[in-house]
Parts: sequence; C-alpha cells; structure tokens
Amino acid sequence: MQQGPGPIDHSAAAAAAAAAAAAAFPYGYAGGAVRGYEGGFLTLMTMAWHLRVGPLFGPSSNDSQGSFRSKPPALIDEWEVALNHKPRRQEAVSDISMAIPGNPPMPNGSCYSPIAPSLACTARRCFSYGLYSDLAETIAGHSVSDVLANDAVSPATQAAYPAEFAFYTQLHAAGSVAAAFSPHELAQWAAVGNSHRGRQANPAWRLDRWKFLPMAAVALRASPPAARWFLFVEADTFVALRTLLAYLELFDPRLPLYIGRQMHNRDTLFAYGGAGFIVSRPALEALVDVVARDRAGYEDYVRRHWAGDADLTHALADTGTSLLQAWPNFESEAPRDEEWGIVKYGRVLWCYYAMTYHHIAPEELGELFAFEERWGREHNGSLLRHGDVFREFILPQLVLERDDWDNLSEAGVGVSSGGVPLDSFEKCRAVCERVEQCLRFSFAGQSCKVSFGVKLGHQTDAAAPVRVRSGWIMDRMEAFMQQMDAKYGSLANKKSGPKAL
Repeated sequence: MQQGPGPIDHSAAAAAAAAAAAAAFPYGYAGGAVRGYEGGFLTLMTMAWHLRVGPLFGPSSNDSQGSFRSKPPALIDEWEVALNHKPRRQEAVSDISMAIPGNPPMPNGSCYSPIAPSLACTARRCFSYGLYSDLAETIAGHSVSDVLANDAVSPATQAAYPAEFAFYTQLHAAGSVAAAFSPHELAQWAAVGNSHRGRQANPAWRLDRWKFLPMAAVALRASPPAARWFLFVEADTFVALRTLLAYLELFDPRLPLYIGRQMHNRDTLFAYGGAGFIVSRPALEALVDVVARDRAGYEDYVRRHWAGDADLTHALADTGTSLLQAWPNFESEAPRDEEWGIVKYGRVLWCYYAMTYHHIAPEELGELFAFEERWGREHNGSLLRHGDVFREFILPQLVLERDDWDNLSEAGVGVSSGGVPLDSFEKCRAVCERVEQCLRFSFAGQSCKVSFGVKLGHQTDAAAPVRVRSGWIMDRMEAFMQQMDAKYGSLANKKSGPKAL
C-alpha cells in the first residue's frame, strides 16, 4: 500500500482531516477530533469494505448546497472548490471485502437472522466477504468462521475467568446453538432489555465484547492488499453506498483515521458500532500492532469494561488516533424511529447526507436499498439527505390514522384534555388538534399520548390485550416540511443532482 511521506503526527493529522472534510462537507458532513476510551454498545457487526466501483459521486456546482441558506456563503464556496475543482480520480477505489460477525442467539436458535437479507441487498455490490462469529458453520450457503478460534483470546485469560467464556465453551461442546441451549433460555436472553451497561443478563451479549479486538486483526489479515478503508457496521444497518464513496473521497487513506457517530457514556465518548464507523488501514494496522505488543494488558482491559466498541476506541486512542465525530451522516436510528426535526451537537439532521441507518428490520432493508437506487435514477445521481428520506420514503407512509400501530407518541407535557374523559381515539385526536404544535398522537385503552415531533413508528400486535391506534395531523406534516425547508433550505427545488467527479 502507498504510504504517506514520512512519519505522521497523529493528532495533527486527525485535526487536519477534520478541517479539510468540514470545508468540503460544510453542511453535509459532520466532523471534529476528540479522544474516546470506553462506553456502551449493542452487538457489533463488522464490514470491511474495499470498494471497486467507477467514478465517485458528489455534489455538482448546481447542487452546491445553496439550498441551505442559513449557512454562510463562504462555506458553500469551499464545498464547491473541494469537490468540483479537485483532480478527477480515474482508478477504482478498491475491492469490496465484507466481514460480518453474528448476533447473540435469537429465540429460533440462529445467530444470523439479519445476515441473509443483508447479503441479499449488499453482496451484489461486493466482490468478497467473510462472516465471523463464535462458531464455525454454514448459514444459508454462506461459510461462517469462528473469530475466537485459535486462541484469539489467550488460554491464560480463558482459564483465569471461565465464567466469561462459559457460553462459548457450552456452545462448542454441543456444536450448535440449538443443541447447546433450550428454547426457553434463548427466549429469555432475547427478552433482556438494554440498560446503561448493555444487556448484562444475556451471556452471549457479554461474550460479544471479546470479539472486537480479534475481529480487527482478522479483518486486516483477510483483506486484500489494496484495501484502504474498513467500515465496521452491524448486519441490521443500512449503508447508502454511493454516499459512502463520495464521503471517503474527502479523506486521505494514508492517514490514521477513525470516523463515526459519537456516543457518550457518562464522561466517555466513542463511536457507536450500530451506526457504523470507518477506520483507515494505517489506523487499523497500528491498532492491531499495539494490541499484539500488550495482549495481556488489553485482555484485562476488555474484562474490566463491558462495551466492545469502546474497547476498540481505547486501543485506537493508545495509537494516537482520535475520533472524528460524524453524526448525523452516521445515524443510530431507523427511519421509522427517527425524530425528523432533531437538532443536536449544533447540527440539523434534515440537512445532512444520509449514509447509515441502524435497527433496520430485514424487510425494510430491501425497501431502503430499492429506494436509494430509485432516488439516484430519478434525481440525476443525487445523494440522499435525511430530509429527502423523510419527504420521499416516510411521508407517503403517514396517514390520518393507522390501527395496530404505535407512532411512539409521548404524553404531552402541559396538554390538557379540557376536562373531557379521553375514552376514544376521536377525543384523543381532538386534544392534539387543539394544540398547534401537536403533530401526532396515539390511543390505547384509556391512554392518550400526543407529541410535538414527527415519527412514523411501527406495527403492533393486533391480538394484544390492549390495541394501539395512531394518527397524524396531516396538514401539519406539510407545514412541518415547509418550515424545515424555509429555515434550512428547499430540498425539492434543486436544479440538478450530484454528477460523477
């Protein structure tokens, strides 16, 4: 692999990369250099993607982000200079190599229920991939390797803390999830709720944190020499591939870079694995090297901390590689659960390019891939912003009312029923309509909930003892979009979309 000229000052390189990317993606990219050590995490699925495609896609001068009128024009010009006046890249980026470890077991005995639909949507874009878990087997015709095999965790650590590896030991003694654990055990583990320390009552979840550092080494070792970028992402995460390609063009792969959706756990900041995060080859090589030189020390660190993605962040920090914050390009919510008017970290979700969404149901994954492809065809190759996803993908699913549906409304603070018993869906709607800011509501039993934000939500069980019925104030949905466009720029009236660079 081609190396940069001489030694690199890691902290300076990270700061320079953040500044360069912020100039190039002033309103479509989120960036900032910080250091993170430990934190919270759900199960990590890892993709090491080396991308073999044609020309990359980014905004043309006509797209120019001029729709974002609240942004200083100078920043918009810098975007145009960065993306429209840079040399055209003639070579393919690289080959795609995808590596995905499995989930903790599901009630049906499978660790891999999200993998088959993920591969159905992504494998056609990939030339090679690998699946990694804690048991070697074949799933839907795909070979799965045991990432903890060959003493990936030292025998000394396994012997000293047998309870940490009891699940792994029992699984291998039986040879399969179904043979090792009863349906009752699997159902119990699947029902374990999340807490500020994850799902500690699920032994498969506790084991999962031990896979992160071995996974980094496996992904690096298995990658083609031309691999420059590694995208770590869970199997239930949607990745907008064209956006990812345009995004990666902003960065120098010779630098040690670590980019992801920032997440806080008390005083700690790290990249949340579910939203996906990117590690450059130099950063990953440095991580694998530093762990190999102090294996016992890092295994002790993993034992004392509960989140695998934070353990990986800690090792990267030890190499001098800090996190570039990238919310909301990397997003931890699914579109159905998204709060579409959200503003945090000083950034407006609506305006940024949508690169990942997490917690995507298998049937939704195919819908999102089809939507992304259709959008590109119908908008001259334009990249999706979150506002586009709402307008074209979510809004058509919002209706006056839906039975057996929870739109995740919350009890409205300060919203009065006017002394009228809320014993019907219609009365609940009337409460929402009386409050100008109310956009959605739901009714279940004698409970009326209203909310001032926009969400789609999800289907509920029609056979449940208490059925949920949801509604939206549709004329206010249109007003919501108009307000967002007036404040942050019209996404509907672009003259043209991004063209090939």
